[in-house]
Amino acid sequence: MLFSPDLEVQSGDIAVVEVDEEGLTVKQVFLRGNLVVLQPRNSRYEPRILEREEVSIRGKVLLVLNYLNHLRRV
Repeated sequence: MLFSPDLEVQSGDIAVVEVDEEGLTVKQVFLRGNLVVLQPRNSRYEPRILEREEVSIRGKVLLVLNYLNHLRRV
């Protein structure tokens, strides 16, 4: 995975996000006022809704390399 900490993350982008007390995760991010919705790509998991103070967006994901070595731009 390639991400840029310098690019601003917009609502709907996939980003590297640090959740307080839990560590880093990669999720699609939706910004809703004071809330951040972290939407997983796997439909078996529910989205998480957190206060903005609980998360720190570390960067925008630019490229994903999966285990089959296929490149996918996001």
